[in-house]
Amino acid sequence: MIIFKQKKNLVVKKINFMEYKLSVLCSVYIGTNSHFFRETLESIRIQTRPADEIILLKDGPTTKETDIIINQYLKILPIKVFQLEKTKGLGEVYKVGLKKCSHEIIALCDSDDINRKDRFKKQLTVFSKEKIDVVSAHISEFYFHIGDLNRIRKASITNLDIKKNILWRNPLNHAVSMFKKSSVIKAGGYLNHLFM
Repeated sequence: MIIFKQKKNLVVKKINFMEYKLSVLCSVYIGTNSHFFRETLESIRIQTRPADEIILLKDGPTTKETDIIINQYLKILPIKVFQLEKTKGLGEVYKVGLKKCSHEIIALCDSDDINRKDRFKKQLTVFSKEKIDVVSAHISEFYFHIGDLNRIRKASITNLDIKKNILWRNPLNHAVSMFKKSSVIKAGGYLNHLFM
């Protein structure tokens, strides 16, 4: 719990990170790197604010290694696995996954993303303080191991930056976005197109 104090009126606002139910949406497919996938699930396991559920979609067939990792983490994380018969692509998978998520707040996580241990807590803090529909973050890109590319992909921060960049690229880093389910559904949900 974090307490914010405002000096002028001595207003105290208590934020209980457990009051927000959190779904994590992730997918795997035949090309999933099992080493990174294990690290992804481990980074979800050690979050300072744990997920209430993890919706894991299998986009068509997956490898034996991926299935072994899923079975190991089913014992220690609140994972719900859903199998799609044929590979459909990320946009179509997330369209299905959005419906499977039980909670209003959804954190996206690619199967090769290693989350900072305080990611969920920090992003939920933003939701608790601001009237927003989505929050994203900068990401450190890597190839074989963390830091090997020494490259940060920055998300747009201000409303002006978002409006300016949306014409040329996604102003958010989609893989580390957290959003309100109702807002995404209201906007039309996920579509299956080239960049999803």
